[in-house]
Amino acid sequence: MELISKYPEFEPMYSHLYDMCRNIEGVMNMFSKELQIMDHNTATYMIDELQEELDTTKEQLDTTKEQLDTTKEQLDTTKEQLDIANSMNLKKDDTISSQAEEIIRLKQLLADKGVEA
Repeated sequence: MELISKYPEFEPMYSHLYDMCRNIEGVMNMFSKELQIMDHNTATYMIDELQEELDTTKEQLDTTKEQLDTTKEQLDTTKEQLDIANSMNLKKDDTISSQAEEIIRLKQLLADKGVEA
């Protein structure tokens, strides 16, 4: 009362606050509404955070996929080179086998003619 008598311009505000405090259901509704807004904002924030994490993970996966694609191309190139080298080795083996057979044949001919090899 002392405050209102000293500052009468605050009486309407004080009266309003006093009525609000007496109306517990109204205060609870006010808090309930505020909590609902906070819950909504928290959910929105969490969704935004999860979306950012998802975007970051997607970028990392894209980068990893690009690296894997590059590595696969390098492996394919190396495999082609190995296939070529194996093919050349097989040709060399065939040539060596043919030459070994030819040497055996020629040694046999020389032996048949009585010439020592």
